[in-house]
Amino acid sequence: MRRDRSSRPAHCAARDESRARPAPRRQTRQPLASQVWTGLWLLAGGVTAFIVAGEPRGGSAVADPFRHWLIIGATVGLALVLTTYAKRSRLSSGPVLLALAAGLLYGVQDALTRVSGQRFTEGGLGELMTGWQPYGVAALGVTGLILVQSAFETAPLRMSLPALTAAQPLAGILCGVGFLGDRLRTDTGALAWEAVGLAGIVVGIVLLGMHPCMPTGAGKPERVRDLQPN
Repeated sequence: MRRDRSSRPAHCAARDESRARPAPRRQTRQPLASQVWTGLWLLAGGVTAFIVAGEPRGGSAVADPFRHWLIIGATVGLALVLTTYAKRSRLSSGPVLLALAAGLLYGVQDALTRVSGQRFTEGGLGELMTGWQPYGVAALGVTGLILVQSAFETAPLRMSLPALTAAQPLAGILCGVGFLGDRLRTDTGALAWEAVGLAGIVVGIVLLGMHPCMPTGAGKPERVRDLQPN
């Protein structure tokens, strides 16, 4: 008897591109074309260039609350602007804007999760629950989830998933350097290579996310071609 094998869930592709690619390739009979290899090399090279050039290291968190609220407010405000514009834009660009907004919120959520962990380590559960950070983590998580679901339901994953995956680490880096105390090299050469590395990461994510073997995520699911022998 013939059996159908379901395609891998979309979140697996988002978490681990290199492991998620083989299954869709076997199921859809799409070859791993030069687009995939180019994306993989750009992603790996971009991460390597950023780490080697920037030499990221931890430091003392910035105590100035104004700086905290300035960076968080700017990031969340940009996400709000993207969401508002997405509602007025065409179908082709709306999901991308929603995914960008969700990625920005998830980046801030990562930073607040880190702050919450530090508060718990220093003062226990009481110190954690008396701060606003854990409640901000919950609010950003729920809001980001709503935006992600809206983006995934209105267009194929190939349109929205790359934007989501690229925006989250960029927002996280901004918060980390902005008020969490992370340090990067700031000489001219290092900044140039850091920018090149980030650009490579973004382009690599986009190439991987837009490959035809990515699940559509919208509309009726396609029947998977049977790979089992009769």
